[in-house]
Amino acid sequence: MVATTSKTKTKRAMKYEYRAVYLTLAGKNLDPEKISKMLDIAPDSRGKLGELCGRSRKRKQGYWTLEGGPPSRQIETQMKHISNRIDPVKQKLRNLIKEDRTIERAYVTIALEPPKGIANACYCFGAELINRFTSIGVDIALSIYMVEELERVVGNKGQN
Repeated sequence: MVATTSKTKTKRAMKYEYRAVYLTLAGKNLDPEKISKMLDIAPDSRGKLGELCGRSRKRKQGYWTLEGGPPSRQIETQMKHISNRIDPVKQKLRNLIKEDRTIERAYVTIALEPPKGIANACYCFGAELINRFTSIGVDIALSIYMVEELERVVGNKGQN
């Protein structure tokens, strides 16, 4: 992505404050070890119903997650990284999502915070890249974090 300033007409690369991509299979009774064994892929993170998450909170569902890599990578690169990991087992994964009743949700989360000082940010993901996930029955969840706006709104409420 490139932004152009109107006064100087110079271009600069926009830097995201936060960006991450995750592929997650989740469900109350999901067993992450079973998913790993069936796909022969170790998850980057996983959890079972009832396990502790934090000091006293217990998980309310099981999950199995692949991560796109470090936040320094572009969103598209992270998506391709996950897609490349699942490509060899794409048909198995498609069948698993369709047939395994313990998988209640299968989704790719694309989470990012736009660059500071940008009023209008536009994100475009190619159909071919999105199709790599949707063709196997995975939904796409886009989370945009507007930290500066959130701080402004919360800060104003505190002043009333």
